[in-house]
Amino acid sequence: MAESLQPQIPESNGATAAYHRSSRVYMLVLLFAAAVLNATDRGIFAIAMPAIKHEYSFTDSQLGLLGGVAFGVFYAIASLPIGYLATRLPRRNLLAICLAFWSAATTLTSLARGFISLFLARLSVGIGEAGGIPLSLSLIAARFEPTKRASATGWLNAGASLGLILGSWGTGALIAHFGWRTAFLVLGTPGVLLALLLRITVAEPKDVPVVQSLPWRQLARAYRDPALVQVTLAFIASGFNGYGISAWTPSFYQRVLGMRADEVGFFTGVVLGAGSLVGSLAAGFAIDRIGRGRTAFGLNMAAWVVLATVPMGIWGFMTRDRVLSLSLVTATQIAGGLRNIVLYTAVQNLTLPVLRPFIIAITASLTLLIGSGLGPLCVGEISDHTAGGVATGLAVMSAAAAWVVVHCWWASALERRRDAGRPPRP
Repeated sequence: MAESLQPQIPESNGATAAYHRSSRVYMLVLLFAAAVLNATDRGIFAIAMPAIKHEYSFTDSQLGLLGGVAFGVFYAIASLPIGYLATRLPRRNLLAICLAFWSAATTLTSLARGFISLFLARLSVGIGEAGGIPLSLSLIAARFEPTKRASATGWLNAGASLGLILGSWGTGALIAHFGWRTAFLVLGTPGVLLALLLRITVAEPKDVPVVQSLPWRQLARAYRDPALVQVTLAFIASGFNGYGISAWTPSFYQRVLGMRADEVGFFTGVVLGAGSLVGSLAAGFAIDRIGRGRTAFGLNMAAWVVLATVPMGIWGFMTRDRVLSLSLVTATQIAGGLRNIVLYTAVQNLTLPVLRPFIIAITASLTLLIGSGLGPLCVGEISDHTAGGVATGLAVMSAAAAWVVVHCWWASALERRRDAGRPPRP
């Protein structure tokens, strides 16, 4: 049974080897582009929230439901069946379907006429995006060996960061000049075309045979690994902190620091996007080149970096100095990009090929259910019931990053105990 779980990588040399290298780079380029659109379509709503609030007079709690629960809960629900299907069907095909679905749902958001229709549109985006990152990570793990996975994953997350930059800037400009409905229409359209290109031009990796049913015993055994459990908990904590902050940061800069929608789109795109991009690429380089792909190295590095930036995040949302706030929050986003790559790579390395799609889906489901589902809602509730409003909510959420540190340290300690002599996962 153990032998059947190992990846079947064909031997190649000469022109065949060159083709293999170029094909996986080409695949990574398309996954990068899909990640750009994933982040763009996901982040449009955060920039559009003030305009939507003005049009419909929603409370902050209602906006928290739309920005968090509508997206996060249904993302979490959809992740599990998509992850299961990925063990039986071509992951490339599933990713193309998911990309087309969430892109179409984004464009249809422009037709919403109230809370219910907005809720339905956001949950549809969540269902489609449930397959984006898990399927992309599984494809990367299939094509890149352990000592290069962190760098490849870093480029995937860099795509998401670039999508946040372009999406925030583009959304802000579109809202300022044409309204929020046009922003959803324009930015949701390219994904359908990319989905078609992905389906036609990317080959399905042959790292594991397609199975008729999921090996449930191996799945149960995987979750008896305490390191995988701690990494999963770190993911949940990271999602609670990260989604809560990203959903409300544009509102903070508009409502508290008085920035216009186009200014917020540009500056928060730079803060949240460029910071995460730098952290992602730095993490991939550090883990693969310095840590030589060791999971314990990455987890320990993430713990110290996140701990160092917790007070910066709190200060960044309590100050009323615009430049200081942007600088401090940028530092926290560098740490956020780094911790994402560390955790993504850890999950890939701690699981067998046949289990990866489903375990990544389980992790994403739990992260979104608690993180994206409750993080933005928690900030909204604090904003509605405290004198400090959204600034207080974001400061509290910044302090919650310490939760990530605990689980990263714990997982790192567990991994260090068994690193000696243990070969990396395939």
